Amino acid sequence: MANRRYRANSAAFSYAANTTKTLILVDPPANRDLAITEWGVSADGVTGAALALVVELCHVTVATAGTSTAATPVQVRGKTATVGASAAHSYTVEPTVVTVISSVYLSPNTPTLIVQLPLGGEIESNVGEALAIRVTNPASGTTVNLRGYIEWEER
Repeated sequence: MANRRYRANSAAFSYAANTTKTLILVDPPANRDLAITEWGVSADGVTGAALALVVELCHVTVATAGTSTAATPVQVRGKTATVGASAAHSYTVEPTVVTVISSVYLSPNTPTLIVQLPLGGEIESNVGEALAIRVTNPASGTTVNLRGYIEWEER
């Protein structure tokens, strides 16, 4: 039987120079864990002179989850079941307790990053913590619009 898999997408979000913002966050229900199977980020409006963005996958303590817009998770695999996790995007107030799991550069000249995790190599949520993608645009960067998504299984 296939595991139930869900995806949450962010809206397009503008990143000015010298900013760090959470692009999308998935918060598991109290009685389940999440395992990320895939995540991605893409950009538009970049120029050849734009600097690379720092893209981070993070654990976030939900007690300090910030201010955001709700995202609607969509089931993409498995028998139909109500999703337990909630998701959010377009943060205007950032979460304050963040632990970086993974950090990579997103080049403006190839502005798409998709990370697919192998079976058994999924990144799991910690108890009481959400998983999020955040992006840093360097001080001398140019404004760029981003979209992102996280795909996960609830266990």
